[in-house]
Amino acid sequence: MTTSIREMPIEREQLLDPPLAYHQLREDQPIVRMRFPSGRIGWLVTRFEEGSQVFSDPRLSSQRPRHDVAEEDGVDPNDNDSAEALPPTFNSMDAPDHGAYRRLLSGKFTPKS
Repeated sequence: MTTSIREMPIEREQLLDPPLAYHQLREDQPIVRMRFPSGRIGWLVTRFEEGSQVFSDPRLSSQRPRHDVAEEDGVDPNDNDSAEALPPTFNSMDAPDHGAYRRLLSGKFTPKS
């Protein structure tokens, strides 16, 4: 894996299809550092296997920074601890909060319910 930062590919042949560059990244670099359109730096994971590992790795956070705020708006695009971060939702919580809410809510989503 290279440490260079790529620009986020956004050009599409069809409106709802992913950019063609994603197909090449999936083959050559399934995990790559990207600069999002807002200027923030992050990671793009393009294959299922690597994505599954990312989602189950406790060293990584589920918290998501705002990618719609650019550095020009007075926010450091690489500061994931910024007050501009999105408010947490159940899916973006880390342990132990996620586990506590999951135990509270799981019974409400059973077939019987």
